[in-house]
Amino acid sequence: MPKLFPTFQEFMDLRDGTKVGVTRVTMKSTSDYVIIPNAYDATGLQITGTNAANFYLNPNKNNVQIDSATAGDEFIILSVHKGQVNYGDET
Repeated sequence: MPKLFPTFQEFMDLRDGTKVGVTRVTMKSTSDYVIIPNAYDATGLQITGTNAANFYLNPNKNNVQIDSATAGDEFIILSVHKGQVNYGDET
């Protein structure tokens, strides 16, 4: 399960303190993950590929797991965050 590095990532601050993240990744294998710290919820949008991938947050809510995809498939992950984003350890 390789760690993915985003090809694009942007966070937007909403007035109530919530942050919305947009992260684009390209799969390296059929089951990868990308670190997205302090995510409250996340979902994925498939850009390329034909397999319907599964997206879920790990129990620590610091990364999104993508399963049942194909190497080379591209996805946009939409995430919702409470509090600060991208600080501290990525584990």
